[in-house]
Amino acid sequence: MAGEITPAEFIIEFSEFASVNPALIQSIIDQAVFFLQPYQGVSAYRILQLYLTAHILYIRINAQDSDGDASSSNPLTSATVGSVSADYGINSGSMDSIESQLNSTSYGQLFFMYRRQARYRRTPYSLI
Repeated sequence: MAGEITPAEFIIEFSEFASVNPALIQSIIDQAVFFLQPYQGVSAYRILQLYLTAHILYIRINAQDSDGDASSSNPLTSATVGSVSADYGINSGSMDSIESQLNSTSYGQLFFMYRRQARYRRTPYSLI
């Protein structure tokens, strides 16, 4: 499909993934493209590909433990050290499971925002 991003374009936008094998990046791009539809033309479609790819790739990289095995990508929700305890994590509130999962990374949060804007042709900020 026209308008698909390349691993090189992805690295230009997200240099933090420069050490990742380009073949893995292309595989993740292919996954993202499978789940996306061209929204409002090629420009929005390409932006959505970038952020969904970054989200999936970030989770994929961080979901491996030290032995290279897959581990849970769910966020930690509580921790206790001595007598001090803290609760945190994703507050999904009224979000469905997909929205909650997208909310787990900053890439997913931006993807979700851009997808809504593309779908409903909203601008991110109102200009007065």
